[in-house]
Amino acid sequence: MKKLALTGFLFLCGVVFYYTDPMHLFSLADDKLSDIINEDYEIDSSEDSSNSSKEHHQQIMKPSNDISSEDKSAQSIIDSYTSTLHNLKKQVEDKLDKLLEEAYQEYEQGEDATSLPALYLKYNQAIQELEQKTDQSFQEVYQELQNELEANGYDPGKAESVKEEYEKIKKETRSVMTERVMEKFEV
Repeated sequence: MKKLALTGFLFLCGVVFYYTDPMHLFSLADDKLSDIINEDYEIDSSEDSSNSSKEHHQQIMKPSNDISSEDKSAQSIIDSYTSTLHNLKKQVEDKLDKLLEEAYQEYEQGEDATSLPALYLKYNQAIQELEQKTDQSFQEVYQELQNELEANGYDPGKAESVKEEYEKIKKETRSVMTERVMEKFEV
């Protein structure tokens, strides 16, 4: 049984490589996809835009509460970052929706001598790049949360709940998007 599965897999890879340029499969040369992925996240910030060195990359979130730093509880700080996490989730979902629509349009138009496996490889690469960029953005926000907790005299380890929620959201988003892809492509 393993030989049959391996043979089938190798045959499928051979077909993909025969009909496409193998080096093209591993790079994201599509400008539309690159634009979707490289669009910066808009993350709420209460500080005026004095961080010009960071502006070109992304704005790092600070809580939008008007409470002075001394009066903030650890939970209020964490809650403000949790709302930012949900904002990030919404933006990721929007980008994934755009990628799904692009993939479906490309599939319907048959633009590339695109077979479903080649299309999968192309968009899987785009999704992996989007995930890396999102992880990087989250890590910056998470670090900022830890710094703020520490600056207010709280244990930075209290931020772990936000990280756990982020991982949970990633898992849920993967599941939902997989279902949507299966439904859209009638697989």
